[in-house]
Amino acid sequence: MLQYINPLQIALLLLAVTTAKEFTSEEKGQNVELQSFTTNSPESISAIFKSGGLLFNISSYVQDEALSTLWKAGDEEAGNVVSLISLIDLEDRIVKNELPLVLSKLVIPKKYLYGRKIPDMEGRITSAAKDMLKASQKVSTFTVLDLSDLVHLYDVMISSLVPIADVQHKFNQGRAGFIYHDSIARTALRLSKGVSPEGACPAHQAYDFQGLFACQQEYSHHAKKVLSSQLFDCKDVECIKKIKWYLVHLLDKDTSGLDLEETTELVEDVLGLGAGNNSKLAEEIARLIACGNISCFQPGCNSWIYTDGWFIDGADWGCCGDYRGCCFLATEVCLVHDAICTCCSFPGFCLDPFCKPDAWCSNMTTPAPPFP
Repeated sequence: MLQYINPLQIALLLLAVTTAKEFTSEEKGQNVELQSFTTNSPESISAIFKSGGLLFNISSYVQDEALSTLWKAGDEEAGNVVSLISLIDLEDRIVKNELPLVLSKLVIPKKYLYGRKIPDMEGRITSAAKDMLKASQKVSTFTVLDLSDLVHLYDVMISSLVPIADVQHKFNQGRAGFIYHDSIARTALRLSKGVSPEGACPAHQAYDFQGLFACQQEYSHHAKKVLSSQLFDCKDVECIKKIKWYLVHLLDKDTSGLDLEETTELVEDVLGLGAGNNSKLAEEIARLIACGNISCFQPGCNSWIYTDGWFIDGADWGCCGDYRGCCFLATEVCLVHDAICTCCSFPGFCLDPFCKPDAWCSNMTTPAPPFP
């Protein structure tokens, strides 16, 4: 069922029309401008973008229980985190009386406000995607925008918000909630192409251990061939230099312009991994990066009890999690995740309250190593 936001937000949307500044991105003939950005509390953000004759309002906040009753927002919202993206049509083609139309909406229980992992995110995202699919059909009836256009607009808006929202240093679900809408939009697109709700957004395999929620489809390229030429023809420390040189450039969004799916594909190619089970190769790579050769042990981690942790440290690439001491569980999935997130370049996927770029990343003071 389509839903609309409260009258106060309508006034804020209209006010923002006259305050456009700073961010502009143009692709596929679509121009997007950031009109305003505010943070009324550490647990909220609000941003307004303009594209053509449409205003998009992105807001995430903890719903005040008294205001929830006043605005008849529903019992499921009171006290919980509410994150939504709505639009208002300045040319009055979509809805009457300039009421903003909610495109996507996610409600997160308040007890997870400061947590990383949220139960049943697959169901929450898929449910929101079904509503977005309905809303997009209404939008496409009166404008030139279809669902794929909205997905692109979501990408542009969300990626531009991440740096200014400062989610990394002020992490909570109220501040980070807007990031999930990228998965909502892409799930809606999959549903529109006939993918079943059960398979539209399974959690990515590393979610149990690290990062924010993303659908598996956004994590893996699925059925892409691994490049025939591997970087791991060598089995010595020189390979580490190659890995770091490639990744520091592949993961620099300012220069690569790659999205998460494209980067995942490239990282798997660089690491010599693919869609199949390459656990042994992944272990060799992780140990090579951690301590210099494919059969080494990190100091103090040579006991059989660390077999599943590949005898590396909890902070090394491949370990599921990030902690001091020896690793207890390492997997191919966690290795690829750590490689993608080595520079924390994709907040929607990498973001964790404890994600820190490696010292050799291009956004650090330490320069990238020269290509060997």
